[in-house]
Amino acid sequence: MPKLAYPTRFAGHKITPYAADDLFYDYTRDAWNQNRLFLGVAVPMGKALGAEVAVDVYYMLQSQLGKRHDWSSNHIVGTKLSMKF
Repeated sequence: MPKLAYPTRFAGHKITPYAADDLFYDYTRDAWNQNRLFLGVAVPMGKALGAEVAVDVYYMLQSQLGKRHDWSSNHIVGTKLSMKF
């Protein structure tokens, strides 16, 4: 998944805004069948129990190819908690 990210500071806090795109190809149908476009920001929360903790908040546009070759989309707002030991 290609991802563009740029670490920066905002209101005295380190943040990393990013954009990413995840494209799927179905060999059985010989077609691109799904695309996920992400826009988000990662915010480090510090260290806990010897791990670096971060929270991501993102918007994802998920597009899927149907059986009749029509595209449908889902709009998703999500969060992700990550810990690096």
